Amino acid sequence: MTAHKLENDPQVSAAIQKTLQKRGLDEQSKQHYVDLLWRYAESEAPADEKRQLTALRILGKAFVGENITVDKPETLRISGIEEGLRNMGVLDA
Repeated sequence: MTAHKLENDPQVSAAIQKTLQKRGLDEQSKQHYVDLLWRYAESEAPADEKRQLTALRILGKAFVGENITVDKPETLRISGIEEGLRNMGVLDA
């Protein structure tokens, strides 16, 4: 019961937000950080190349993650390819 009251208390919420803001962990600070990442990622200025690569790497991890799995590609059979290659002289008869 006490935890619920504290959780919904506007003074407690304000104090938490103030503490988060000091450390750059509030929503506004997070949004500013993401905006900076996108600005560098989309930059075409040669001076921003290192920042651009770093921003793209960070954004990639945030949106794609590191658990990428790639399925083994299936073999593509093209009917009549051997005959066509022989006619072109690419494949020995």
